[in-house]
Amino acid sequence: MASTRCGYRLKVQNGRPPLLLKVLRRVAGFLVFGLVVLAIYKSLRVAGFQFRWENPDQVIGHDSEDLQSLVEATRPTSPEGFRISQPVPPGKIFREGEPAPIAENASVGIGELVTIDFESPPPGKSFCDNCPVSDEWEASGLLLSFHSWTANSTWPYVIDASNFLPLNSPRHALGGALSREHGLEVGVIQLEFPGRPRKVEFTLYGPDMIDPFEIIVWSRGSRIEDEAVIRTVVTRYRPAGRSRFRSERILAEAVTGLDRISLDGWGPPGHVLLMDDLVIDP
Repeated sequence: MASTRCGYRLKVQNGRPPLLLKVLRRVAGFLVFGLVVLAIYKSLRVAGFQFRWENPDQVIGHDSEDLQSLVEATRPTSPEGFRISQPVPPGKIFREGEPAPIAENASVGIGELVTIDFESPPPGKSFCDNCPVSDEWEASGLLLSFHSWTANSTWPYVIDASNFLPLNSPRHALGGALSREHGLEVGVIQLEFPGRPRKVEFTLYGPDMIDPFEIIVWSRGSRIEDEAVIRTVVTRYRPAGRSRFRSERILAEAVTGLDRISLDGWGPPGHVLLMDDLVIDP
C-alpha cells in the first residue's frame, strides 16, 4: 500500500496528468477550434458567399413570384478558398455557336458619344426590372452576353440593385443572370463594342474584399495590359445586411479601338459584380 501511494505522488510531482485529463484537454481544444471555424464560416455567409460543397439545389423560400426577392436573397456560388481570380483566356469566354470576335481590321471610332445608365429603355426597345438583355443597345454600340459554369442563361440581367448600391443611388444596374432557384448567379459579363470606340468608362460595384475586380480588355484581338486600365475608388459603403462594398470608376482606352470588355465575377471567389453608368466614347 505504501509503495502504491508513493508511486502516485511521484506521477503528480513529475507533471504527468492522468489519461482522462489529457483527453479532456484535447476535446476542449477541438471545441475551441470548431467555434473559430464556425464564426469565420458565418461571417462569409453574411458577406454573400457560398461554397461549392453546399447543396446547389437548395431552394430559397419565396412567398411570391417577384424576382426582387431573388436579388435580396442572392446566393452567389464561390469555390473553396479565397484568392484573387485568374484571368479567363478568350478561348474560355467564347462558346461554340457564338459570333466570332470582332475582326482585327474593323474600323475604329464608329458611332457617337453614348451614356447608358440602365434606368430607362433604349430608343424603340422595351425595358423591365430583373429582365435579361442582349442587343437592346446595339444601336448605341453595345452587345451583351453572360457566361457562367452554373447558370443556363447566356444573357446578363438589368436588376433592381437597391440592396447592393450606395444610398441615394439610382435603382438599376447590370448584373449576372437571375435564377428563381439560386438568385443572382456569378459569372462573366461580356461587353462587345461593334463600333470599336477608343474609350469606355463605367462604374463597378462589388464586395470590398475582392481586390482588384477582374477586368479583361481586348483591342485588335489582344488583351490590353492591366496597367492601361485606370481604376478610381469612388466610395466604400455597407449595404444593409451585407459586408462592406466598394464602387470603382473604370477607364479603358486604346487608340486601336476597344473590341470587348469582360467583367469576371466568377473568381474564385465567386461574388456579386454590378456595372452602371456606361459611357462609350468613339
